[in-house]
Amino acid sequence: MNLTESQSVETAPDEGFVEMIRDILSHLYDYPYLQTHPLADRFGPGKLLTPQERARILRTTILKTIEEMHPGSVPFRSVHARAYNVLNLHYVEGLTIQEVARELAISERQCYRDLRKAEESLAAVLWAARVVSETGSAEGLGVIARGNLVHREAARLSPEVSEINVCTLLEGALEAVKALAVQRGVQYEMRIAADAIVIRVDRLLVRQALVSALSYAVQNASPQTVVRLDAFPVANAIRVQIAFTAQKERKGASESLVAAQQLARRAGGECVLETKPFGELTLNLTFRQSSHCCVLVIDDNAGLIELLQRYLTGEPYEVMGASDGREGLFLASERRPDVIVLDIMMPQQDGWEVLQRLKTQEKTKDIPVIVCSVLNDPELAFSLGACEFLAKPVTRDRLLTALKRCQ
Repeated sequence: MNLTESQSVETAPDEGFVEMIRDILSHLYDYPYLQTHPLADRFGPGKLLTPQERARILRTTILKTIEEMHPGSVPFRSVHARAYNVLNLHYVEGLTIQEVARELAISERQCYRDLRKAEESLAAVLWAARVVSETGSAEGLGVIARGNLVHREAARLSPEVSEINVCTLLEGALEAVKALAVQRGVQYEMRIAADAIVIRVDRLLVRQALVSALSYAVQNASPQTVVRLDAFPVANAIRVQIAFTAQKERKGASESLVAAQQLARRAGGECVLETKPFGELTLNLTFRQSSHCCVLVIDDNAGLIELLQRYLTGEPYEVMGASDGREGLFLASERRPDVIVLDIMMPQQDGWEVLQRLKTQEKTKDIPVIVCSVLNDPELAFSLGACEFLAKPVTRDRLLTALKRCQ
C-alpha cells in the first residue's frame, strides 16, 4: 500500500486497536454490527454519513487493505503469500481454520500462528493510515477511505470497452489539467513512440485515471519545470509514464494519486509511483488489453458484487453489477453480457423468476447463467437453464472454473 502521502503517525498500534480489527474481521458481513462499531467513525467523516455508509466504508477499507497485502506473482502456498491467504481464506471466503490449513498444506497450529501475525500486520497498516474525523468535515476523510469511495463509484459504472487511440486519449487528459498547469507555472511535453497506438480498454476509466495522475503531477511539480509524458507499447499493454521534478515538500493532491491508482486498477491496470534521485518522480500507468468478457452479477448484496470484482481483478473479465432482478433483466437485454452470475434470494423478484425470464426472452436466452446461492439446489437451477451452480460462500478458484466452463 502506498502511504507516501500519509501524515506521520505512531508506528505500532496498541493492543486495543488490534483487538478491534479482529472484531471487525469476525463480523465482516454483519452490516448492523458494523454500523455501531467503535471504528465506524474512524475511516470517514462519520457525522456526514448514514450508519449504512459508515459500515460500508469500514468494511470496504478492511477488504481493500487485505487485498493490498497480496504479494503478486508468487506461488499460492509460498510463505510470502501466507499473510494474505490466511486472512482472505478465513475471513473473506469463510473457510474454517481446518480448511485453511488444508488449502495451504500447513498444520492447524501453524495456521493459527500465521493468522494472528497477519491480523497484527493488517492492524499496523490500518493504524498508520487511520483517520480520526473530529470535525466532521469533508476534509476529515482520509486518503484510503476516499480511495475506497472512488473504487465503489467506479464499480457502479458499466464497462464501456472500445478501441482507443492513445495519443487522442492523452491529449484529452492534458486539456483537462491545462488551466491548473498554467496556475502552477508548470509546462508539459508529450512524446509518443508511434502516432497510432491503439488499445482496447475502458475509455472512461482510463481517461479518469490519466486525469487524476496528471493532476497529482502538476500540483506537486516544482514551478517553472516540465512534466514529461511518454507512451509506448509493452507486452499486450500500453504504458504511460509521467515524469516530473517534485517540490521539496509534497503536501497536495494525495487523493488524486489514490484515485489514479484505484481507477487504473479498476480498468485492469496499475499505477505505481517511482522515486528517483534528485527529486525526480515518475508515475507509471500500465493498461492491459481487455478481452472484453463481460460478467453481469445480479445480487442484492453489494458486498458480494465487490467480492467477485476483487476475485476477477487482473483476470480477462469485466464486471458490472445489478442490485435486483429488474435491473439485472434490463442490463442483460441492453448490454448482452457474456456470462451472468445470478443470486436466488432477492426481494421483489427472486432468482428463479429472473432465470426463467432470461431463458424465455430472445435477446438473453443464449447467455450462460451461473446460479450462485445459499440455497443448495443445483438440479432445479440446471432444469431452468443454468449452465453452472455455485454454493455460497464462493471461492476465487471455483468462480474462475465456473466462468471458464461457461465460455
